[in-house]
Amino acid sequence: MTLNFVARVVGIGTPSSLLILALFAAGLTVRNAGISPPVAMVFGLSAAVFASAAILFLLKGIAAFGRAASALIVLYSIALFLVYASGSFVGADAVTKLYRALAVEGIFLWSTLFIGTVFLTRMDRVSNLGQR
Repeated sequence: MTLNFVARVVGIGTPSSLLILALFAAGLTVRNAGISPPVAMVFGLSAAVFASAAILFLLKGIAAFGRAASALIVLYSIALFLVYASGSFVGADAVTKLYRALAVEGIFLWSTLFIGTVFLTRMDRVSNLGQR
């Protein structure tokens, strides 16, 4: 397996995966709308973020997506801090636990995607140097 193949897979897989995540989150939004509106709102927001990120990747490229991913790492970190600061660590309700889990997952997801953009940017620079 060559690095160019890996770069193509990551370049195609990233927006595709984000669109799948957006559809999944949209489905969870509909499913939870009548059960727990705050949870549905979070999933709806997640669906919009994932879809927007995929569109940004496709329209503006890797660099813009990397900047967005780094900003989302900070945003999810702040959200995690606020969730922890707003309630006790023990005995939190199910919605608070869900918010915590989603914030942690968001940090890991966007960190992984940011690392992927660094990889794709490096591969793009290496391939451009090879063409000169």
